[in-house]
Amino acid sequence: MRVKIYGPPGCGKTYTLTEVVNIITGQRRGTGKLEPLNEVYSSFDVNDIAFISFARVTISIARSRTPLEDENVRTLHSIAYQIVTRDMSRAEKDRLNKKLSNLEKELVSIARELGLKYNPANPFDVTEGNLFFNAIEKAIHVHYPKARDRAVYYAYDYLPPHLHSKLDRYLALKDARGLVTYDDLLVWAYEELRKGGHGLFKSAFLADEYQDFSPLEAELFRLITRDADFIAIAGDDDQAIYYHKGVTPRIIIKEKADVEIILDKSHRLPRAVHRVAMKVVSGISDRKRKRFLPKDEKGKVIVKNSNNVIADAVKIGIAYAERGIRTFVLFRTNDLVVRAKWEALRLGYLTETLKREGRMGEEFREGQDRMRVTYEVADAIASYVRGQRSCRKMMRALNYAGYKVTEKDCTESGVPMHLLEYVRGFPRNLFTRKLTSKIGRRGVEILKEAMKGRWIARGDLKLLFIDTIHASKGDEADVVVVVDYFPRRRLLKFLIKEWGYEMRVWYVAVTRARKTLYIVRPYDITKAVLANAGV
Repeated sequence: MRVKIYGPPGCGKTYTLTEVVNIITGQRRGTGKLEPLNEVYSSFDVNDIAFISFARVTISIARSRTPLEDENVRTLHSIAYQIVTRDMSRAEKDRLNKKLSNLEKELVSIARELGLKYNPANPFDVTEGNLFFNAIEKAIHVHYPKARDRAVYYAYDYLPPHLHSKLDRYLALKDARGLVTYDDLLVWAYEELRKGGHGLFKSAFLADEYQDFSPLEAELFRLITRDADFIAIAGDDDQAIYYHKGVTPRIIIKEKADVEIILDKSHRLPRAVHRVAMKVVSGISDRKRKRFLPKDEKGKVIVKNSNNVIADAVKIGIAYAERGIRTFVLFRTNDLVVRAKWEALRLGYLTETLKREGRMGEEFREGQDRMRVTYEVADAIASYVRGQRSCRKMMRALNYAGYKVTEKDCTESGVPMHLLEYVRGFPRNLFTRKLTSKIGRRGVEILKEAMKGRWIARGDLKLLFIDTIHASKGDEADVVVVVDYFPRRRLLKFLIKEWGYEMRVWYVAVTRARKTLYIVRPYDITKAVLANAGV
């Protein structure tokens, strides 16, 4: 039996998929729209089932709401890894793991050798390095099953002409360094299964967020499930947003099913947010037409024009988080996220991120570390200036920042000197190249404010999440601040070519809100996507 579950944001697709697990394992019978599945009630053992998803939230829900063991709830890449390494020796696995762990550094190094600026923390950036590697990824994900080893050369179709000459150079460097990418894992697993290799030895498969499967991933899924007795997929073509790897809504739309279930009520979106979402999605072509109802709450949508969208969005987020309300502040690009998190730190707050550790990227992790160090040192300095911290505690914080301070630095002729005078001497001593490289220019500016008594450490706002729209996918918050802003007109011009996909990204953004949606945009609407779409 093949089952396909469609549903808008917040309608319970993942919950419904977990209910399917409970039905086919005999935990409970299906009711309502799931009643047709009673045909396979209690037909499968828990160990015969594999649940696949890309999202950590989904994986967590599946593990908590079903009797499935952790090893039965997987990502597609982890399954590919299992297939590829099944017959490897321990030494071979260790070598492969080392190559995968060094992948980001190797790509940064190759980009530098090719003369390309590359931001590994944000695959959606439009630096030449990101466009280059994304084009290669898209070529493989779209063309591999048909073009085989020539698939990578379809990257020419997605690259500007002046980058064409770098493709052969990249392939030569990749071979010379023995570079292994996660796309290689998918290709190797596909080839292993195509030649008759075994998949997971499961008879029932469930896949959530199926709209995020690329053509290559969908082909790999079909090979993994070719001998399965039961397949269920869930997703929403309107939320197919990973077009950098060739994702297309047509994959889930064209997938055939014996039972098709359309969930038509959102348990997340209030009426006001639902109206905005419908306006955004109306600009999307190539989609399955479907209507859904909002939850029975009014909700609130506030549009704010601003001369400083980053600062104003952060202040709105802080105001709600301080009241104990889970709040998202969402940006389209990672560089805007970093600027916003530093803005929050300038106001005295550390904030949370929605990215899981493995997806942060080294540059983003380093930025997080810089903010933490800056906060600790600024707190030590500000506390001393206000007479709330001793010389010894302040020295520990400074040492933490990489600036070595001893008791001798705080004494003169054996008599403790007035440490505030020492602090005021920091511009001559502390703000060296070494410290700037440790905490960055923004961190240094915050320390200067702390020395003047103008900065106060206000704490870690655990309920304020500042991140990209893509990082928020699959999650939700009571208040969502969407920053309708692109810093570069060039990027906006580039995205107009993929307008339907871009509207899907912003559709995901506005549909994270459970109660209140803010849209903060500049007065110059040429840099605002939603404004250009009539929202």
